[in-house]
Amino acid sequence: MRCWSKHCYVCGEDNEYGLRLKFCFNSGVAFTHGKFRKEWEGFPGVVHGGVVAAVLDEVMWYAALSNFKEYNFFTYELNVMYKRSSAAGSFEAFAKVIEASKRKCVVEAKLYQNGQLKAQGRGVYLKTLRKVNLDREMKCIESEEG
Repeated sequence: MRCWSKHCYVCGEDNEYGLRLKFCFNSGVAFTHGKFRKEWEGFPGVVHGGVVAAVLDEVMWYAALSNFKEYNFFTYELNVMYKRSSAAGSFEAFAKVIEASKRKCVVEAKLYQNGQLKAQGRGVYLKTLRKVNLDREMKCIESEEG
C-alpha cells in the first residue's frame, strides 16, 4: 500500500482533513478502501459527491500510474455516474486501465458500500514528460497485510 503525497487530500497521511487512503496497485489495476466521515456529508446522511469523485479519480490515477511505472500522470477528463447515494461508513474502490497508448490511459472505476455499487467513473489520464522513480519519489507506507 502506498501514497504519493503526504499532503494530498485523498492519500496524504499528513492531511488531517483528508481521507488518508492507502492504495494497492500493479499492472494497470488499483484498489483502496476506507471510511467516509460524517463531516463529508453534503446533505444529512449523504456523502458529498465531490468526495466520492475524488476517491474515484485517485484510484483511477493509481491504476494509470501502475500501467506506466516511469511517468507521472494528470487527470485530463473525469466522468462520474452516481448510482446511489453514499453514506458515512466503509467503502471499497477498484480501478482498471481499459485502454492505453504512448501518451494516455483510459481507466474505469467502481465504488461500493456494503457490496452495493454506489458510483462508477471513467477517466482519461495523460502522461507527463516528467519521469518518476517510484522507489525513490513515492512516500511508501507498507501495510502489515503486504
